[in-house]
Amino acid sequence: MRLALITDPRLQKLAALVEDDYSKKAILGAQHAFDDTGNPLRASFLATAIRILVENALHSRSPDDQLKQCSWYQPDPNTCGKPTRAQRAFYAVHGGLPKSTAMEILGIDLDIMKKQLVAAVDKMGRNIHKPDEKIIAEKSEQDQFADEIFNAAIEFFSSIKGFREEICNKMSSEIHDAAMDAFISETIMAVDELATHHCIDEVYVDHIRVKSIDADTVSFSASGTIGVILQWGSNSDRRKGDGMEIEQSFPFTCEFKAPVDQLHQFEESDEPPLVDTREWTDAMRPDEED
Repeated sequence: MRLALITDPRLQKLAALVEDDYSKKAILGAQHAFDDTGNPLRASFLATAIRILVENALHSRSPDDQLKQCSWYQPDPNTCGKPTRAQRAFYAVHGGLPKSTAMEILGIDLDIMKKQLVAAVDKMGRNIHKPDEKIIAEKSEQDQFADEIFNAAIEFFSSIKGFREEICNKMSSEIHDAAMDAFISETIMAVDELATHHCIDEVYVDHIRVKSIDADTVSFSASGTIGVILQWGSNSDRRKGDGMEIEQSFPFTCEFKAPVDQLHQFEESDEPPLVDTREWTDAMRPDEED
């Protein structure tokens, strides 16, 4: 959905903080409610649109079955066993990552982060339910309410996004060197097909990204360059001058996982590492005759 349909600068800023089409439609609905200045229920419709946005975002980012498996989760006696908005926000930020791992490995104090999240959640909650207390009919009061709820929503989503990025960036930096060592084996299928023998010379991991954090697992993707020595013929052949050895590098991508409480204990994903040898194989392929 084009942001041009959303004209209010505050709602444009809010739309930039969400990714899914449903959320953008809810924000567009808020824009329509805001534009309907002759409607005495303008504030109520505006609050409904933002409430739909918040509830959808939290539920989609924090599935109940995953959230309730987190080691930090405690049922709230006041919600009949349903997760609270704050708990959903916690999961959206750090999944099942426990406080001890966040502090000891990443140097992040989740308690401080959670206090700020709770404040943003409470502010958001007060605003989305404010028109339920009375009808806000005066346009000047509606405009003031719109400013309050727009800013509360921006603060709410900015907090979730900012904290999530901080945790993911710290994770990627922390496991970089360990990940580089963990997935370099003596034989990689794609390279194995290029020469009689090969060995891994060096590996550069350019980028590590956190793909997801669920109740018990962090999933990563990595990309970089692998340097290999390709050898044709045996060592004996080479001593006789009949073999050949060259150095070559190839880009690679791989995916791997780690438990949320053991970030250096890696597991390979179901997909094997992918080494892109197309440039080499294309160069070696004989030219096709016309």
